[in-house]
Amino acid sequence: MSQSVEANSSATRRGLLAWFVGNHIAANLLMLLLMLGGMVAINNSTIEIFPEIDPHTITISVPYPGSTPEEVEESINRRIEEAVTGIEGVDKIRSTAAEGAGTVIVELSNDADDREVLDDVKSAVEQIQNFPPEDAEDPEIVDTDVITRVITIALYGNASERTLRELAYRIRDDVTSLDDISIAKVVGVRDYEIGVEVSEQALRKYNLSFAKVAEAVRNFSLKLPGGTIRSHDQEILLRSDGQAYHSADFAAIAVATNPDGTVLRLGDIGTINDGFEAVDQSSLFNGKPAAYINVSRVGNQKVLEIEESIRDYVQTLSLPAGLQVTIWSNRAEYLRGRTDLLVRNGLMGLTLVFAVLLLFLELRLAFWTTMGIPISFLGAFLIIYSVGGTINMISLFAFILVLGIVVDDAIIVGESIYNKREQGLEPLDAAIEGLHEVINPVSVGILTTVLAFAPLLYTRGDLGQILWIIPVVVISVLLMSLLEACLILPAHLAYPKRKVVAGAIPWLQETLRNLLQRLIDSVYTPVLKFSIRQPWIVVASVIAAMMLIIAVIQGGHLKVVFFPPIDADTISAKVRMPSGTPATETRAVIERMLDSIEQVREDYDQRLAGEQSIIRNISASVGSAPFAGRSGPGAKSDSSKGSHFGEVKIELLRGEDRPFKASRIEADWREQIGEIPGAEITFKSSIMSAGDDINIELAHADFEQLLKSAERVKAVLHSYAGVSEIKDSFEAGKPELQLSIKPSGLAAGLTLRDLARQVRQAYYGEEAQRVQRGRDDIKVLVRYSESERRSLASIHNMRIRLQSGQEVPFHTVADIKEGRGYATINRADRRQIVTVSAKVDKDIANANEINARLRDKVLPDLQSDIPGLFYSFEGKEKERMESVNSLIQGLSIAMIAIFSVLAVQLRSYTQPLIIMSVIPVGFIGAAIGHMLLGYPISFFSMFGLVALSGVVVNDSLILIDMTNRLLAEGMPVEPAIIAAGRRRFRPIMFTTLTTCAGLGPIISEKSLQAQFLIPMAISLAFGVAFATLITLIVVPALVKIRSQFEGLIDRGVANQKQEILDGTLK
Repeated sequence: MSQSVEANSSATRRGLLAWFVGNHIAANLLMLLLMLGGMVAINNSTIEIFPEIDPHTITISVPYPGSTPEEVEESINRRIEEAVTGIEGVDKIRSTAAEGAGTVIVELSNDADDREVLDDVKSAVEQIQNFPPEDAEDPEIVDTDVITRVITIALYGNASERTLRELAYRIRDDVTSLDDISIAKVVGVRDYEIGVEVSEQALRKYNLSFAKVAEAVRNFSLKLPGGTIRSHDQEILLRSDGQAYHSADFAAIAVATNPDGTVLRLGDIGTINDGFEAVDQSSLFNGKPAAYINVSRVGNQKVLEIEESIRDYVQTLSLPAGLQVTIWSNRAEYLRGRTDLLVRNGLMGLTLVFAVLLLFLELRLAFWTTMGIPISFLGAFLIIYSVGGTINMISLFAFILVLGIVVDDAIIVGESIYNKREQGLEPLDAAIEGLHEVINPVSVGILTTVLAFAPLLYTRGDLGQILWIIPVVVISVLLMSLLEACLILPAHLAYPKRKVVAGAIPWLQETLRNLLQRLIDSVYTPVLKFSIRQPWIVVASVIAAMMLIIAVIQGGHLKVVFFPPIDADTISAKVRMPSGTPATETRAVIERMLDSIEQVREDYDQRLAGEQSIIRNISASVGSAPFAGRSGPGAKSDSSKGSHFGEVKIELLRGEDRPFKASRIEADWREQIGEIPGAEITFKSSIMSAGDDINIELAHADFEQLLKSAERVKAVLHSYAGVSEIKDSFEAGKPELQLSIKPSGLAAGLTLRDLARQVRQAYYGEEAQRVQRGRDDIKVLVRYSESERRSLASIHNMRIRLQSGQEVPFHTVADIKEGRGYATINRADRRQIVTVSAKVDKDIANANEINARLRDKVLPDLQSDIPGLFYSFEGKEKERMESVNSLIQGLSIAMIAIFSVLAVQLRSYTQPLIIMSVIPVGFIGAAIGHMLLGYPISFFSMFGLVALSGVVVNDSLILIDMTNRLLAEGMPVEPAIIAAGRRRFRPIMFTTLTTCAGLGPIISEKSLQAQFLIPMAISLAFGVAFATLITLIVVPALVKIRSQFEGLIDRGVANQKQEILDGTLK
């Protein structure tokens, strides 16, 4: 017997694990390598607010100045759609025809190669015959790239638009010359434009046409190389340089020569307006004229370094009197505040984990077990950096998630070594044998948790790309934790115990150990005995509890939301008036909104009763909405331009400094504004959103039927409480004057092309040339004067030039018919569509339930009433279905993989089922936690549930593994179950306490900015607390039930054998 023990001891002393245990130098060097390597990886990692996502789309843009949406759809969008249809890798084609431009977005399938599809799309568009139309610009075809705005510089004060623009562009050039910045864009100001304005009277007086004037500009305003004269001793370049740059230069251009030899110049026949493009656009910042410089990051540029560079630059910037510059919409500030929040909670959690371990374990064991957290975290950065991960809000969130479970394996290993030392083994032997005793269940436990998170790597949709970093972080930390627990921790525990010095901590430790032992003896053991004597009662009770929780969720008592809003430090309100609304009316609406927010400010400032105002800055825009696009990762700038658009954006106190949610302030502002006839106002107070709560895309060949369908869907949505901002994408266009040729015009040889061309020249302008003046590419347009372009009567006074040179009144050769087209024409997969969208107040209604009713009842009925109608869910519902479906598929595969690993380890088909059957039971605790704390179950809760499943499996596995060991030693079933429960009570309880301690700070965090993290922590902490009871009580009951079935089978087989032997088998 002693020889066998010695042989076994000798065997365990060999191998890599034993070598590391006995060689503390190697263990320390490995620890230093992981920590230093992690620090280097952190230093080189990209720091951003949210992970960047690949839109997986190709955008084709074709500017067509002066065109109507119908013209854009017919001559641009439809032709591109037909050309790119059928290209391999194309999943869906969307297009938008707007006034003056067409955009086609090609959505790619998940497995498509963006670069290959881009080349195919370019080739297909190039092969379109007679494309683009005359007067349209060349198409721009790009692989859509998302540029993340980091910070905005606001330049404002009492100055002219030209002064603001020149200074803004100077700032832009200075900023992009800084080392850390490569992208900056000026917004809020108009582009330069040179207008050569000639009246109809002048054209008639001098027998000119717009075409002749434009041709004169082209002929005399130019630079043209003339070659080289090569003499014997030198070379001389020849060139003609008559390029006009300013109004005086253009005024001097010769248009014609009079019979008397005098020259008729451009300045003699018209006005040269060297100013801004003819659009109604203005910006205000804190009530003063403003221009903005948006600074963005790209590639590996770091958000905080960009912010620091901008702050240093602004402090040294010198401006003319009356002008100011300030930093606003600073997302780096948001990142810093949330990072500090997460780091602070992480350090508090780490401290609490150490404190919990110190209460029960000796100092060395508690210290080195806790050290496993920073070692694993730093080592994980080596993997995260190598796979392209970044430091951002989501990855930091993942570190908080794993904080509660990262020490589980170290606790089990340390506790096993501690028990061996209590049994009298030498420290080195205790470390080696303790490690070997638990290495298999610990490794399998980590592997099962890794398998549980692995499917999250393949979650589809934009949300999958955003949250991809969470499983990367968790898996990396767990693998490093296993490495640390097996190779580093045992080496630090293979030392003799230090002499215990009397004091408060040793006394407290001894007291708590005794209390824990009494808990095991007087409470847990009797309950455990009951569970294995009455296992069916225990199992039935758990099943009943699960059914009760399901009923609570089904009954709506526990809300389920897909993606909770994440409070921002800004609120934006985008205004859209009916197309064609003059800027004066839009400006009046903006002023009403500004008055309303001032009243809201006054109310909140009274509540704050402090020196700071709840609102730090306010911007307002008329004619554009430069900041009110979709926010968060994947955000795209809003290109809404026109006199009927406007925007107000307010910057609040930082979330850490204000006690009010941005969504609450938004609601009060909305109420204060009230209803504005004709105005459609869209509010945003969340930094990240998966899209509209309700977004239904309708398509039909008959546009009237399509509009009818949209109205019916909106009527249904109005009947639901809590549904607001109900709107559709259809918008009637501006009033139109549609031109046609009279028979007299045809008889005179006038074509519709000639008519349209001359009208376009008069009112939009004939682009004579483009001038590069410094940094600006300036259009030179020849057209009517501004007074004539703003007068309906001018078209009746217009003269049409015939091919014969004759001038005839417009009304003699052409007719005018009043009409109204579309503001935009949206299409999807070559069908015209209308999108109905709405916002759902989660405190009143549930978006998932409303979408389910629409999908199951409303839309099928509508489809029956209107044959030929097609519909699909887009926005948040599409994202939810895509993400959840892919996640369910992945988790199904993961469960099979986990079962296989457990079956191989335990050499059993039934024991893995026992372990895995406890996983859904742990969800009861998570649901109870959400109900107690008043949080809905969300997508973030799911990550806590996945982590919970790993903890449950680990705890159940070490319990069953110990039971199997005792059974293998010949112990009867019931004593073996009881002994295993008592032996594993301490490590299981420790893992539970450390998990709850690590997540406790984030659960108790009152900051508004931590609210979206709390459901994850609730799921894991409450789930683990409940699952501990389940594991320690239900798993033994299930093991007992399994043994009873095996006993029945064994007795049945024995009876059958006996009958055979007795010759009684019939």
